[in-house]
Amino acid sequence: VNDRQLTYARLGLVQAVSDVLTSGLTLIGAEAPTEMR
Repeated sequence: VNDRQLTYARLGLVQAVSDVLTSGLTLIGAEAPTEMR
């Protein structure tokens, strides 16, 4: 697998997880943080 393809696949996965978490938090009335420290 090309490193660039793997990087794009991983970034897509991270974005999808972010979208799911944001949607889930919205459903329960919570706000998603913009960053974690």
